[in-house]
Amino acid sequence: MTTLIDRANSLIDGDAASTNELEALKVDLISRLREISAAVQEENARIERPVTVEDHEQAEQELKRLRVEDGIIHRLIDKLTRAKTRAAAREAIASADTDRKALADAVAKVETLKRQYQNAVSQAEGLAEQMRQSLEVVQDPAARNINGGEAVGADHTTAARLAELTLDLTGALAPNKRDAFIRKLVQPEALQKAS
Repeated sequence: MTTLIDRANSLIDGDAASTNELEALKVDLISRLREISAAVQEENARIERPVTVEDHEQAEQELKRLRVEDGIIHRLIDKLTRAKTRAAAREAIASADTDRKALADAVAKVETLKRQYQNAVSQAEGLAEQMRQSLEVVQDPAARNINGGEAVGADHTTAARLAELTLDLTGALAPNKRDAFIRKLVQPEALQKAS
């Protein structure tokens, strides 16, 4: 059973074994302890039967070897418990590092979306100012009949559509800020005069 003990020493003394590997090792060690217990009973029964001196000595040697192996495995199981604690700590740290990276990635994505949103709002505000100026031109009687009799600037339908799109863009704004922005975009009195 030297192979099992060697494997146990390698896993327990190293820093690469996972908690799953160590748990599987514990199962194997406990299974071996059961085998040793059965073998000890068998050797004790063998000694109690009428045997030759040679057989008696062999049985005693085997019992001694089994007791040594039993002691080694019990010590390995004690060390295994500490190794599992270290492995669990390593895995928790690795998991936390992964979680921190995922959180950092999520924050970066949200910040990117926020910048894109702010850019879109800025563009919409620029369009709102253009619309306001355009509506002022439409109100000017002197500008009504140029360009072949067509009104200059945006008409009522265009203004309403821009207001609708801007409302979509500003949906995340606080209600009072959004309403003020929409009032700036489309002034009802200007639209009434323009129509």
